[in-house]
Amino acid sequence: MNQLFDRNVIIKSKNKAFENWQDYNFLFNMVADILYEKINELKENFNNIIFLSSDCFELLNKEKLKFKKMVLVSEYIELLKLTPDSKKHIFRVNCNFENLCLRKENFDLLITNLCLHKINDVKNFSSSLLTFLEKKGLLVCTYFGNKSLIELRNSFIIADDCLRQSTHQRIIPLIDMIDATTIFQKAGFSEIVADSTTIKIKYKSLEKLLNDIRGMGENNCLTRRYKGLFSKHYLEETERIYKEKFSDESGDLIVTCDIVTLVMWKN
Repeated sequence: MNQLFDRNVIIKSKNKAFENWQDYNFLFNMVADILYEKINELKENFNNIIFLSSDCFELLNKEKLKFKKMVLVSEYIELLKLTPDSKKHIFRVNCNFENLCLRKENFDLLITNLCLHKINDVKNFSSSLLTFLEKKGLLVCTYFGNKSLIELRNSFIIADDCLRQSTHQRIIPLIDMIDATTIFQKAGFSEIVADSTTIKIKYKSLEKLLNDIRGMGENNCLTRRYKGLFSKHYLEETERIYKEKFSDESGDLIVTCDIVTLVMWKN
């Protein structure tokens, strides 16, 4: 099976990001707020939680999150090391998201935070998640939806067409919310509630935006990605296009971040 995403690149990028994580994790803190709100409004008492995340588990900073046991699962050993040690009954597991070696049917809450958009076989992944939940267990999933970085994506396409008469996939393809809902339904989940939160961020320059993407470890991880370097001329042209088509009145670049949240139950 052809692999859309290069897991070695994903892991390398995230582990490198840990060096200055606190300088770039503002978006992950925002998503942690969304995630906490979704879990808290259910007003359920959870005992055993399994938590897969592509950040530094910023959700743990929410003091009112209650549980008896939590297993933190990450592909990124360096980010996993940054998680706080102060809370009891928290266990850490470093393993591949696409090959989860954990005890089955043991958890009443499973959280997957910002992982889904970089999974090669989403159908198999969603089916595997079902096996870790006990009957009537809850799954809460967040991921970057298909409107994320749409302005940057379109600016790259136009720049490629103008300068090179060919286009390259410089932003990874992202999953539509309806498609994700269908996949989880077919996997066996029920009562799926899906919604999205649109976050608009402004940047003074394209360079700062690209630095933040790298600082989050969210850079291009496609197996067949274009591996050439950006030339100064290419970046200048892309920024000119971006400002012309996707800026506000002050000239700041508008960046869309689409956070999709899925809440569902195991029958």
